[in-house]
Amino acid sequence: MTFISTDTQTVLGRYTYPASQIGFGLELSVWNSKTKRFYISVLSSTDSAGSVDVINPTTMMVEKSLAAQCSPAGLVLTPSQHLITSCGQVFDAVSGNSIGVTLGVAGDQIWYNPGDNNTYFGFFVGTFGTTVGVGVSVVDANTNQFLTAIPASTHSLAVDPNNNRIFVPVTGKGIQVYAQQ
Repeated sequence: MTFISTDTQTVLGRYTYPASQIGFGLELSVWNSKTKRFYISVLSSTDSAGSVDVINPTTMMVEKSLAAQCSPAGLVLTPSQHLITSCGQVFDAVSGNSIGVTLGVAGDQIWYNPGDNNTYFGFFVGTFGTTVGVGVSVVDANTNQFLTAIPASTHSLAVDPNNNRIFVPVTGKGIQVYAQQ
């Protein structure tokens, strides 16, 4: 990780993960203005199921690792200080405690929408090996309960917080727009 000053755009320092710790790589990071910390998804490795690492921007070091029960890729932070991973694991961002796992959701990229207080998980529709994809899973960000699935295969998505429309790119079709009923 490289730390760059937003004032001068100069490199302030670097932190390098040991090769044994990063497994398949690092994924999404989020900034928490309440804790003044970065959080970064660390995918599973031979030694770990994955984690969310808490990064201190002053010391440029990992302060702690929140052990995940699954391999997180996408990561969002909600106003209620929930860190939600793309594999459904939810952590309290302040304490670091696990709040639980929302079963049946998966994805790589996820999106938190403040307009409806839901988290959207982009995933495929169909079966791949033993994995069954339902498309875009919609989860209540307060209760972490699965609400519904939108049958759209996607890796990426976006949600407009003003009208809660869900935008899903579809190969060969363009962007499909879904509205809540």
